[in-house]
Amino acid sequence: MPKQLLLIFLLSSSSLLAQVGGENVYRFLLLPNSARLTALGGMNISAQDPTAAAAIFNPALLDETSHQALSFNHQFYFAGTQHGFFNYAHHLPKKMLTLHTGFQYIRYGDFLLTDEFDQQMGTFNAGEFAWTVGASRTIYDRLRAGINIKVINSTLETYNAFAIAGDLALQYFVPEKKFSAALVINNIGGTLKKYREGNRETMPYDVRIGISKRLAKAPIQFSVTGHHLHRWNLLYDNPESEEKNFLINDMPEEENRFTQQIDNFFRHLVFGAELFIGKKEQFRIRIGYNHFRRRELTVVGFRSLAGMSGGVGFKINRFRIDYGFGTYHLAGSAHHFSISTNLQDFNRDINLP
Repeated sequence: MPKQLLLIFLLSSSSLLAQVGGENVYRFLLLPNSARLTALGGMNISAQDPTAAAAIFNPALLDETSHQALSFNHQFYFAGTQHGFFNYAHHLPKKMLTLHTGFQYIRYGDFLLTDEFDQQMGTFNAGEFAWTVGASRTIYDRLRAGINIKVINSTLETYNAFAIAGDLALQYFVPEKKFSAALVINNIGGTLKKYREGNRETMPYDVRIGISKRLAKAPIQFSVTGHHLHRWNLLYDNPESEEKNFLINDMPEEENRFTQQIDNFFRHLVFGAELFIGKKEQFRIRIGYNHFRRRELTVVGFRSLAGMSGGVGFKINRFRIDYGFGTYHLAGSAHHFSISTNLQDFNRDINLP
């Protein structure tokens, strides 16, 4: 039970912002939905993805190569919490549209139900899900636009909430230079049915910009994603904290303030790199760094890999299998597995003479 309570806290704060933690509901929408995203720091909106999974955060990544792409993803989160996502994409050449639909879910597990005297009265469970429908289309040369519509439901014991949200996205891709850039506004919307009338329940709104560049003479792609660009200050101001930083503790107040702003700047950024191996690039190694996660979840006085992530991916016949891990805290890491395929591969085999 204590571990599950810790998990609820982590879901409210560690995914993105401790400064804004507790201000939003449905924060499971911010969790990485695939092993690839987990490995790349938990966030990436610009890198082209051979699967359709990335469309949950940036629907503009969908194009004709996503036709009949099918993806299944499951994350083993803390304290037995299960988080997953699956989706399917389909291209309509006559309408020049690429569509996708997906289902994201999270189950927090079973909890003991007690009264104010700590007398056990049974158990209850908690879970949330979101059904997403999205579309993408080329609007000008190398520029694509995308949109997602999400229907969201949350059940926490006897409390139930319902909401509708959307994403707006632009993707600019230059294939000959292997460069892409994206702008996404996530989770525009609101609650239609609140947990309790009178509550202030807002969506986990986010504005993100990302760029990805593959080196011309090396099989490596680098990505940088900026998040919460609509809000500059991500620092957690805790007057009770006694944390000391030997790099800035003895500095003048003006220089100390400058260093804090540098720290705040990097809290907005997530870095990722992907190495492609093999003639057909069937094996991939990924690594990521999330500075905000590290600064918020590092335990004072202890060294840890909080904020670091990594993973691998490989293709066997018609299937692509990916694994990713994200280190959140000394308590452990979250592990993510994905399996994806393209139904066209099966059709080609059937049509062979």
